[in-house]
Amino acid sequence: MMKQKRSDPFRKIAALAGGILLLTTILSMVGARNASHRFAQEQKAHRDTVSQLQEVQKEYRALQDKASRLSSESEELKKENSRLQKQYDRAQKTAARNNVSSAKVAYLTFDDGPSRYTKQLLNTLKSADVHATFFVVGTSVENDRDLIQAERDGGHTVGIHCYSHDYATIYASQKAFSDDYGRMRTLLTGILGTPPDICRFPGGTANTVSNRYGGPHFMQDALESAEDMGLTPFDWNVDSGDADAASVSSQAVVNNIVRQVKGSKRPVILCHDSKKNTVAAIPTVIQKLKSMGYSFGVLSPDAPVCLQKAV
Repeated sequence: MMKQKRSDPFRKIAALAGGILLLTTILSMVGARNASHRFAQEQKAHRDTVSQLQEVQKEYRALQDKASRLSSESEELKKENSRLQKQYDRAQKTAARNNVSSAKVAYLTFDDGPSRYTKQLLNTLKSADVHATFFVVGTSVENDRDLIQAERDGGHTVGIHCYSHDYATIYASQKAFSDDYGRMRTLLTGILGTPPDICRFPGGTANTVSNRYGGPHFMQDALESAEDMGLTPFDWNVDSGDADAASVSSQAVVNNIVRQVKGSKRPVILCHDSKKNTVAAIPTVIQKLKSMGYSFGVLSPDAPVCLQKAV
C-alpha cells in the first residue's frame, strides 16, 4: 500500500512530461504549418513580383523599340525635309536666275585651259572689251598660275572644270569626285584669294561616261556634292564643235556658233582655249555676235541656269 502511494508522483511527472511533449509536438506542427503557409505566401509574392518585373521589362523594351523607331523616323524626316528644302531653294534660285530681261547676252566659255594659246585669247578679249568665263584644269593650272591671275585681273571669271580631267579617276566614285573637286577648289582659292563658285563637269551634267565608272545616277549625286561645296554648275547650249575632231577649222567654229545662237537670248557657248583654231576664230565670233545684237557676260551663281540634266 505504501509502495503504491510512492509511485503516484512519478506517474504524475510522467503524465506531465507526456503532456508537455504532446503540446510541444502540437506547437511544432502548428509552427511548421504556419511557416509552410508563410513560405507559400512568400513564394507567391515572389512569383508575383517576378511576373510584374517581367511585364515592366517587356513594356520597357517595347518603349525602347518605339523610341528607336521614332528616332529613326525623325532622322529620316530631317533628311527628307533637308532634301525638300534644297529642292525648294534650287527652284527659287532657278526661277530668279531665269527671270531675265529681253536683252541678248552671250556667254563665251572656255574649257581645259590654261594653255599656250590662252595669252593670245586674253589679248583678243581685251582688245574687243569682252569678258569670258574660264573653266580650268588643275594639272594645267599648276604649270601656269600667272595665267589664272591674268584671267581674273582681266575681269574674267574662273571656275572649276576638274583637276585631272581623267574620267576614269574623277568618276570612279563620289569620293573620288569630291577629292578631285576639293583639290581643285583649294588650288584656285590659293591663287585667286577667294574660292571659286561655279563649275562645269567634264562631259557636262548629261554625260553617260560617268555611269561606266561610278554607276547609274552618278551625276545627280555629283550635282549635290558640288552644291555642298558652294558651286553652281553650268553646261552649255551652243557647241563650237572644236572637240569633235583633232582639228576643226576656225571657219567651222565660227559657223557652228553663229548658227546655234540664232533665236537664243542667253547662249552659253562651249569653246576650248586649248585649241589653236578656236582661239583664232574668236575675233570673228565676237564681231558677228555683236552685229546680231549680243552683248557679252560672265557666268556666276546669279546667271541664268544652263543645265542639260534636270535637277
